[in-house]
Amino acid sequence: MTSPILLPAYFFLSQNIEEQSIQQLQSESNIINLSSMIVRLSADLQRSR
Repeated sequence: MTSPILLPAYFFLSQNIEEQSIQQLQSESNIINLSSMIVRLSADLQRSR
């Protein structure tokens, strides 16, 4: 049985972990977007030659 004192600490920790994983996902999708932009730009450069 979890003591009442530990519950707020656990709740705070789980919220913190959730925020961190959301930030991680956002930065990963930013990297993916950048990569696809680079691919598109290099394809445009190939065509313009």
